[in-house]
Amino acid sequence: MRHQISRLRGDLSQRSLLSGLAFQFGQAIGNYGSLRDGIDQVDPTTGLPDAQAILSVSEPHSRGAILVAAVFDAFVTIYRSRVADLIRMVTGDGSRFPERDLHPDLVNRLTAEANKTAGHVLRMCIRALD
Repeated sequence: MRHQISRLRGDLSQRSLLSGLAFQFGQAIGNYGSLRDGIDQVDPTTGLPDAQAILSVSEPHSRGAILVAAVFDAFVTIYRSRVADLIRMVTGDGSRFPERDLHPDLVNRLTAEANKTAGHVLRMCIRALD
C-alpha cells in the first residue's frame, strides 16, 4: 500500500495495482480478466462509471465487477475526504493531489488512512452480507 500511495502521489483513484486487483485470479477461474474491471469502464461522454449498467448486465461476473467497482469507488471517496486536510497542506487546496513526489512522512500518514478506510469498508461489506 505504501509503495502504491507513493507512486500515485496519494491519488488512489488512478489505475494502479490497487485498482487492478485479482487479474491473475480472474484469469485462473475462466479468463474473465480482473474481477473488478468495472472500475475502469467509464461512459466516454461523461468520464464516469455508467450508473445504469446494472440494468443491462446479466452475466454474473460482469455484475460482480459492477459491485466491486461501487465498493472501490466508496473506498476512494471516503479516503479522499479523510486525507483532504493533508493534501491541502501540500497543495494549498484539497481539490487535487500533488504533482511531485511526497515526503515519506506524508506517505506514511496517507497509508495509515488508506488502511483504516479499507478496514471500515470491509466491515461495512461484511455487515451487509451478514
